Amino acid sequence: MSRGEVLTHVYSKLNSIRAVRDTKIVRPDTPIAQSSLFTGAKSEPSMLLELQKEIVTADRIDWLVSFIKFSGLRLLLEQLEQFTASGGKLRIITTPYMEVTYLKAGVS
Repeated sequence: MSRGEVLTHVYSKLNSIRAVRDTKIVRPDTPIAQSSLFTGAKSEPSMLLELQKEIVTADRIDWLVSFIKFSGLRLLLEQLEQFTASGGKLRIITTPYMEVTYLKAGVS
């Protein structure tokens, strides 16, 4: 009896650097297609590390967030800069409600 494998990504070989790169992709421990509760426990996956892994493997990112703080954004800034520099499409939708979103986070 043969064992099955989970398909984690599909790349078009045409015009895709990821299709020709010979590097192992580090996938998040929690599938994005499933709901996950991040508790902060040492035995559980870290939400920050999971987001960083998702950013690195994404082709496009659409974030819908209530508020953006620079202290939180700076934790993901390196990955987001690499993502956009390699041609990734990033869209962030947020709100200026109660002036909580910090302008230094690049939101106007």
